[in-house]
Amino acid sequence: MRIYPNTTVDYEYAQLGSLGFTGSLNDRQFAYLRSLGYSGSLADMMATFLRPTISSYLLRQSKYADWRPALSYLWQTDDTSTPVTAAGQTIGRSTAQIGSASDMLWTQATDTARPTWQTSYLDADGGDSLDGSGSTLGLLHTASQACVIMRLRVDAIGAVQRFLSFSTGGSAATPRLIIGLNAIGNLSVQVRRGDADSTTVAASGAVVFSAATTHSLIVTVDYAAGGTGAIKGYVDGPEVLSASLASTGAASATDSLRARLMANLASSAADHLDGRLSRCIVASGTSAIPTSTERTAIFTELSA
Repeated sequence: MRIYPNTTVDYEYAQLGSLGFTGSLNDRQFAYLRSLGYSGSLADMMATFLRPTISSYLLRQSKYADWRPALSYLWQTDDTSTPVTAAGQTIGRSTAQIGSASDMLWTQATDTARPTWQTSYLDADGGDSLDGSGSTLGLLHTASQACVIMRLRVDAIGAVQRFLSFSTGGSAATPRLIIGLNAIGNLSVQVRRGDADSTTVAASGAVVFSAATTHSLIVTVDYAAGGTGAIKGYVDGPEVLSASLASTGAASATDSLRARLMANLASSAADHLDGRLSRCIVASGTSAIPTSTERTAIFTELSA
């Protein structure tokens, strides 16, 4: 069994060595799993560790960030001068609770555009948003696959709302990835692989979001394979969206110049989320698309 699935013994031996673990491969695996808090025999720890979870899924990603409303990762200002300490305070800065880089940031410099913290979620009033900075902008850089996982609630259906947006050129005219809903409650996705490509716009064939209801969603993009089914969307478990991507190959070899959470790419107040955001995960790499078993585990964990 492998801590790093689908890799060689030599790779795992070296990778665990780079983390400071020594001895045989079994020694390194044992020490690594103990460092994560597991107990028991190596076989028992491996069985528990390899049970699909969001954490085990993220472990094998090249780039990833997991944002959630935990106090240790939230500040009222867009710097680190004023931590969030109580429900109802505004959020000006959020760092990833788990990330492949230490500067996975969402910030908001404008006081009136900041969401508020409500213990288990960020409350957005339709005009609030957070802007990506640091390594957040590189999450889709040269990715062959990408995956977005979110847990959120839309307070009302009747207007276009955007949950997450990345731009190749820093403007609303050059989207790289946009996820949201349309005015009647369908999942809506826009994808651009290369900077010179046209944007693929897709929507679910049925209404999948209900007002004042918390939903979980997964959107995956297979840039490398392209073709039919390269873009997939799942809401609360079932697949609800499948669309083609005309061009193939890795995503553009540039960082995104703009990323926005709970809002569209434009700087205006249009298309913002009016609701609650409990979690946002972005992952990319060569194996970013979860298996069906992992998807089931992810949806179960999000709804727990």
